[in-house]
Amino acid sequence: MAPRLLVVDDEPDVALLLEMALRRQGYDVTTVASGEEAIEQAEADPPDCVLLDIMMPGIGGLEACRRLRESARTRHLPVIMITGMSVLSPEKEVLSTGADDWLPKPFDLTELGELVNRVMASRH
Repeated sequence: MAPRLLVVDDEPDVALLLEMALRRQGYDVTTVASGEEAIEQAEADPPDCVLLDIMMPGIGGLEACRRLRESARTRHLPVIMITGMSVLSPEKEVLSTGADDWLPKPFDLTELGELVNRVMASRH
């Protein structure tokens, strides 16, 4: 069975691009457009890995990651943060939320798939 990914990005074009690229790499992909939806989806049907955009309206990726880590049902999930922020201190801003890794936009889609594999392998 293909690893199940939850992709969270409020930009429909980006979410579609990620979904198509990751499906071509053999993943089963579900997309949602907000941190709120990410938390609900992950709680209802935990995926094998979550890819969270940082900058979203409402509950952004950083807060969504914190909440996923607080829940007994989702705290074990591998989480990769994706960011278009030009200035980012991953140790302070991303990894302190409990995320397993992060990737700045733009990125190579093959590199993203490799990162997903590494992060999932390190969690299992």
